Amino acid sequence: MATISSLTARKILNSRGEWTLSVELGDEHGIRVSGSAPEGESKGTFEAEYVKPEHAVEQVQSVVAPTLKGMDGVDQLAVDRKLVELEVGANVSIAVSRVCARLGAESRRMPLWKHISEIYQTKPAAPRLFINVLEGGMHAHNNLVFQEYLAIPKANTIARSVEIGRRVYKALRDELKADVGDEGGLVANFKDALEPLGLLGREADIDLGMDAAANNVDLPPAELFALYRQMKLFYLEDPFKENDFENFKKLKEEMGEKSIIAGDDLTTTNITRMQKAKEEDAINGVIIKPDQIGTLTQAIEAVSQAREWGWAVVVSHRGGETNDDFVADLAWAVAADGLKLGGLARGERIAKYNRLLAIEENEA
Repeated sequence: MATISSLTARKILNSRGEWTLSVELGDEHGIRVSGSAPEGESKGTFEAEYVKPEHAVEQVQSVVAPTLKGMDGVDQLAVDRKLVELEVGANVSIAVSRVCARLGAESRRMPLWKHISEIYQTKPAAPRLFINVLEGGMHAHNNLVFQEYLAIPKANTIARSVEIGRRVYKALRDELKADVGDEGGLVANFKDALEPLGLLGREADIDLGMDAAANNVDLPPAELFALYRQMKLFYLEDPFKENDFENFKKLKEEMGEKSIIAGDDLTTTNITRMQKAKEEDAINGVIIKPDQIGTLTQAIEAVSQAREWGWAVVVSHRGGETNDDFVADLAWAVAADGLKLGGLARGERIAKYNRLLAIEENEA
């Protein structure tokens, strides 16, 4: 047992230079853990609602802390149920939920991924890396309408995957003389939306993926279909707008045997939205972002539901990140089919890649 004795909050800066929430949790044995809330730049309409950072600090101090003090920090399910009942901002609930999991792991003297796995009875394993190499859309000032062009290494270890990704990333950075975007991907201008995939496709050791983030793309569905048919993608995320279940379904029927057609803005880690996508037979993969729904337990429930339906599970970071590497442990704990951490640049992204390397080398 790790009785919660203190919970404090403050504002910190995220990777976009904007304010976000950081919390610190302590127990009666003197264990202190901290964590923070990421935030997306490109958000789906159906995501759980954040509150302003100063309001989030106030909610932690005046609402959450008095309620959680005296509870067992190892009892993640009870803490998360209480956070849902309190109806606080999603940035409040996810930050507190994260640090509760850390407190439980520390008090049990085990790695965070293993603690999560034991709580929720998952079978942990290394995720496959979906590395953002070339960046566009809302995350870059260039002429690419699609948000992420992904290199997905064909490798059996994290170390080998990172090395393949590093090689591809460095070669293109040198060739393109590219800048670095919000999520660590390379930023350059291209002749069309297909050229980035042509450059990535020269590497034999990777599969190709893309996050279209089509909520922010103004092309008509017919034109999008024509482009996707030319791309030969292993993975395609949010190919149409968040309520366009009909075209998601058509694309899955056409490409789903060979490709993962994943929902993000379509599903927002929300089982109600996922149920709608299942009923429409719209996708065969889903993005999991715990901050979209509010607590670790709700995110794991979404993972379990996706597994029941045979969907691929891809855990993801956010555009506005911090150095908190929680998402790496989560992806390992649930044996995610894919993990998106951004490009192999920027400290807040590298922290998560390095955490995966440490898990593989020292803990798994």
